[in-house]
Amino acid sequence: MIVEAFPGVKLIGCTTDSEMSSTMGFTEDSITLTLFSSDQIEFAATIATDISQNRETVFHDAFRDCSSQITRAPACGLIFPDGLTTIGILLDKVIRDSFGELLPFLGGTAGDHYLLKQTYQFFGTEVYSDAVPILLFAENLSLISDSRSSLNRINSGNSEF
Repeated sequence: MIVEAFPGVKLIGCTTDSEMSSTMGFTEDSITLTLFSSDQIEFAATIATDISQNRETVFHDAFRDCSSQITRAPACGLIFPDGLTTIGILLDKVIRDSFGELLPFLGGTAGDHYLLKQTYQFFGTEVYSDAVPILLFAENLSLISDSRSSLNRINSGNSEF
């Protein structure tokens, strides 16, 4: 339906445990859709599959594929990796090694309501598992992002945890 309503849209996404919006607050068993449109910003999308098997090569190839779709250097990206097959993987390191230290990424891992069985990632009209959909933005963008964690450092003597 979405790709029919918006021909040429670079559609990516994933299953989640919940959604949050300013109009509905925290909700479960719902959907949130965000659409970007611009005459100046280029968009490129790809899917990296089988990430649990060969993550470094898969991420590197995905970035190369996505970057080849745009005429300018990427400014930022969205990423929604499988939340189960990436357990134990240092995703931030793999992403930085593949996409570069200075390219900011936003996103989150796919979830399945803590059943820990299978999550799904979306790219165009296809559905995947063990995958990472990626959307790159290319243009001079002003990007402000902030993430907070409830984890606090605990001081114990001379050691920090």
